[in-house]
Amino acid sequence: ISRTECTIPESTPDSLYTIIITGQDDLGNATTNYLFLTIDNTPTTSPSASTLTGKVTPDITQSGENITIEAFTGPETTSRDVVIMGVTYQLTKQADETWKLIYAIPDAPDGSYPVLLTATDNNGTQKNTTLSLTIDNTPPQLDALLTPELVRTGNVLTITATTSSDAEKVTAVIFGETLKLKKQSPNSWMLRYAVPNATDGSHNIQITATDKAGNQAQTTLNFTVDNTPPTLNPTINQTLVKSGDKITITTTADNDTQSVKAYIQDNTYQLTKNQDNTWSMEYTTPQIGDG
Repeated sequence: ISRTECTIPESTPDSLYTIIITGQDDLGNATTNYLFLTIDNTPTTSPSASTLTGKVTPDITQSGENITIEAFTGPETTSRDVVIMGVTYQLTKQADETWKLIYAIPDAPDGSYPVLLTATDNNGTQKNTTLSLTIDNTPPQLDALLTPELVRTGNVLTITATTSSDAEKVTAVIFGETLKLKKQSPNSWMLRYAVPNATDGSHNIQITATDKAGNQAQTTLNFTVDNTPPTLNPTINQTLVKSGDKITITTTADNDTQSVKAYIQDNTYQLTKNQDNTWSMEYTTPQIGDG
């Protein structure tokens, strides 16, 4: 048995080569054999692309969430690796010829992390590309305001919210209904809400701001519904008068009463609130017929 080793120069072009083997004995009899050698130093590439490509979905996330890492190359690829935070993982080939890995984000500080993809073909040739992953565990800033705070059915509430610029949406939960606030500027949001039929009393609104990574900030607003009219107990100091006489109209009212008016002969008069929380006015009887 005879064996010969040779080193193929790096400059040798990719191609199919023929190796001719000859042997001869002492009598001069000779024989010839042919071997075939393929040299392939070309990295794995997709027929439609010259480089290894990939994507991370979502590329901004928070600890505890899952992301999907996908890689795309040609059919010559035999393995795909990804290095995340110093740990190497194998991607799995899918039926559509893509490669995929589901990765659970560990507890890690906020920041941007490289995701290094490596494709290896059947000749051991490798190609690399680097993707980016951002971990964000910080909720957005949120402040909210509600006006007015005392309403009745049919009145309109105005809800305004101020957030940090990373907030992607702001919602309000009112009477079990989730409503979206409309973005007014990079940091401000607003919603106008007509109060439905509701029981008298205090009600709350939960405001939630959510950023792209899914972090949430919450705050609660309160308003009061009052559909109960005030209770009045009016009196008049005399009921039988002549024209030119003065009468005094007095009434008690609930503490939340804001105004009391009297309607006499198609005219409207405003009663004045007194220190004892009663309301009163003095009225001079005009020249009118008896009755």
